[in-house]
Amino acid sequence: MGKSLKFAAMLAAVFGFGAAQANAQGTNSLAQAGPVLQEISAAEVAAMMTEIGVTTQPVRVEGLPEPILLAQTASGARFLFYFFGCDNPATASGCANTVVSTGLPMSGVLYDAINDFNGEANVTVAVSVPSEQLVMFGRNILVSGGHSRDLFQATVYLFLTDVSSFVQKNAGATAVAFSRGREPASKINRATGSQAPAHAFGLDDLSQIVAVAIANTGTVDFSVKDPRAD
Repeated sequence: MGKSLKFAAMLAAVFGFGAAQANAQGTNSLAQAGPVLQEISAAEVAAMMTEIGVTTQPVRVEGLPEPILLAQTASGARFLFYFFGCDNPATASGCANTVVSTGLPMSGVLYDAINDFNGEANVTVAVSVPSEQLVMFGRNILVSGGHSRDLFQATVYLFLTDVSSFVQKNAGATAVAFSRGREPASKINRATGSQAPAHAFGLDDLSQIVAVAIANTGTVDFSVKDPRAD
């Protein structure tokens, strides 16, 4: 758990979501709508994703006590949920927070495009990872202290909307990346990828992020059903 919490802390620092923003989430009007969550689980996230048309599958990673939740939109775009501070790491339940993240190939993407994205995104921060030839997108969702189900879904929806906007603005730039071919988009297979060296994110292994970036090469659609729409 210590390693996972260190990972979460590093991501929170990189993504710029501190205690002040966590408190702001707690007082957000959306946070007061519907049942208030004090903790989160992989099963709860999977259920919420089903409601917005996203399929999920747990993935076990060696050295990580909590399973990662691999998610996929109807068109095949993939993203991940990491869970931290869990009472039961084996099932990723009773968790204090989750990080939703995805990757896109970096080949052809200008740093200015990443900087522009970070200035315009609703809830997401993009970080370039040159050693892995990808751009990583992430959002740390802190549930501990009170967080509504509606707000959680809305945050994931806005995260995917942000990434979709990046893809649309950089059409063509994300089409060339890795030597490995795309996996079929019609089915979620176990995410695999090359082992990555340690870097600024504090991760010993970025294989799952590399894998989703490979799967996201080409034309994929991150758009999903708006949870606020009837």
